[in-house]
Amino acid sequence: MTSGDKGDPTKGPMSADLFGTFTGGRPRYSNLPEGPVQSYDLVLDDRVMGRIWWDSTGEAAGYLASPHQGDLAHNLSMRWARKLSESRGRGLSSSDAVAQLLVPGILPPDAGFLSPGTLREFASKDDARAFDPGQPEGTASR
Repeated sequence: MTSGDKGDPTKGPMSADLFGTFTGGRPRYSNLPEGPVQSYDLVLDDRVMGRIWWDSTGEAAGYLASPHQGDLAHNLSMRWARKLSESRGRGLSSSDAVAQLLVPGILPPDAGFLSPGTLREFASKDDARAFDPGQPEGTASR
C-alpha cells in the first residue's frame, strides 16, 4: 500500500490520498472467460464440492462451488484459488495451471482432489455453474 500524504501541490492538501492506495496483490486469472470452458470436478469425501474451470485463451480460470454442498464447498475455494494464483504468478497459462492441480497431493487431503475422469466442456462458465441436485454428486473416479 502506498500513501500520498502530501497530495498534489497544484491542487492543494485536499488532493492527498489519506486512505492509501492498494498496489500489487496476488496475481489472478480473469474470472470472465471468452467462450467455452473446460472443467474438472473437485471431490472430497466422495462428494463433488465444485469445479475448477478454465478457458482456451489461457487467461481465465477459477473455482465454482456446488450450491448443494454448503459452506464447505465455498471454503475450499480459498485453497484452490491460492494454488491458481501461484501458477499465475509463475506465468503459467490457465490450462497448464489446472494440469498441475491434477497432481495427487498438490493440496492436503482435506482440500479434496480434482478427478481426472470428470473432464467436461461447457458452452459457457454459466453452464458450468449448473450442478444438478437430482444426480448423485461425488461418484467421480480418481
